[in-house]
Amino acid sequence: MRLLGWMADQHAWAVSFALAASVLLALPVVAAQRPGRGIKPWWVACRYLAWAGLAASVFALVSGQLLANDMGLLNGEQILRGQWSDLRIHQQFGGAMVFFGCLCVRSAYLKRKEHQGIGIYALLTGLVWAIAALGAGHYGIKMSRLHKEGKIEALAGNEASASDELAINSQPFKNRLVRILDYSSLVAMHPTEPMRSPAHNNRWIRVWVSQDASGAYTLGEPLPEGALAVMSSVEDRWGRPTYEIGPLYTLEVLPGGESRVGMYWPNVPESKRGEVGGATYVHWTQPDENLASCLECHSAGMAPQANRTRIRIRRPAPETTE
Repeated sequence: MRLLGWMADQHAWAVSFALAASVLLALPVVAAQRPGRGIKPWWVACRYLAWAGLAASVFALVSGQLLANDMGLLNGEQILRGQWSDLRIHQQFGGAMVFFGCLCVRSAYLKRKEHQGIGIYALLTGLVWAIAALGAGHYGIKMSRLHKEGKIEALAGNEASASDELAINSQPFKNRLVRILDYSSLVAMHPTEPMRSPAHNNRWIRVWVSQDASGAYTLGEPLPEGALAVMSSVEDRWGRPTYEIGPLYTLEVLPGGESRVGMYWPNVPESKRGEVGGATYVHWTQPDENLASCLECHSAGMAPQANRTRIRIRRPAPETTE
């Protein structure tokens, strides 16, 4: 595990080295097109840069996968991010770097006489390799900037785009997440005990809403603009709540009255990962496709009052004395 962690930390250096080698390769490849004496050193330079760039590309591809998995950005996928995002484009450019790097190495060893140029095949593959490397570097820098700014949703592709995320949020991502995690400062709608919810995999839930929405929630009316509802949960065992923390379910009412649902589960237990596609970290926000089952009940906001659970904790039968 220590070796894998070290490899993930070296991803940025590997991408930079591969980018430099592939871009620098364009110079000797162009120079090696000229037939005649003195061409051999350019051939050697092409071969050296091609091998160095290919090795760095392979290392960058492997370390990038380890880093994305460690950050929970693959969203349950094994290799390629399923949802279209900057990460997926970056991965595709990374795969193209390895593919065209192999073609460049092959073209540098084609059977040609020493006085001949390296050939147009090597020139074309070298130029395409450089373009793929520039694309990978561009999206890598973009994701690094989003990560530093704390815009994890845009980085992971959970929102349609970074601009959409900024448009529908009135506060930065970090502040919004802190507000959700600080749900105990909201008004508890289940003040005495949790309720078991069959609709949420039989977890025991408690609902917390912002002060301005408590009256509407109690009456089963639509929540006002700016309202926040958070449903905390714990896992069930033998019909009773346990200490195993479940996900946080969120519902926000945006300006205009539209609602947005979300799910936050920072450390998914191994036994529960089948529910979230194998992910170890979940932060899904509408319109993430993984929330389709949630939208079946919450497409218009809060579920109807008649659908609210009323399953309480079973009380032990009182002992009778004879």
